[in-house]
Amino acid sequence: MAWISRTILTAASALALAACSGGTAPTPEGSGDASAASESAGATPVQVVEKHVEAMKTGDLDKIMSDYAEDTVVITPPGLVSDQTPATGPGVFSGVVDARRVFAAIVAPDGLDAVKAMETRTEAKGDDVAFLYWTQFKGQPNEISGTDVFVVRDSKIVFQDIILNAK
Repeated sequence: MAWISRTILTAASALALAACSGGTAPTPEGSGDASAASESAGATPVQVVEKHVEAMKTGDLDKIMSDYAEDTVVITPPGLVSDQTPATGPGVFSGVVDARRVFAAIVAPDGLDAVKAMETRTEAKGDDVAFLYWTQFKGQPNEISGTDVFVVRDSKIVFQDIILNAK
């Protein structure tokens, strides 16, 4: 059963990456906060993901979501968000408002300590892709690890797939 979930997640990742492989969307001039734009303008995918990890460790949802494009897509393992539909398959969260539900679940009070202690390594995988390798509860019976695949355009996360490693 686990291989089915992993197969579905892999297929969904491939489809979403293919959909994201077009050119960068133009951004309207004068939109957004100028200081925030200049701070992250031209950031590499690795820099954006590392900034995202630091935001995650604060538990501040507004700070976390500032890393995402308005039309972002986030794919999660089954059951990560308690009310995701369908509950038995991967969750697909489209748009920054829907994606916020994912991070609200991850940095909820019962999980924030694990996020703060999470060990991470980020690796570039092309001009707009970065992988985040992470481990929580390292060396403990409840250890969990995975790889997140990020597509970053204009210093914003447009796609993320959270893939858990098999135990």
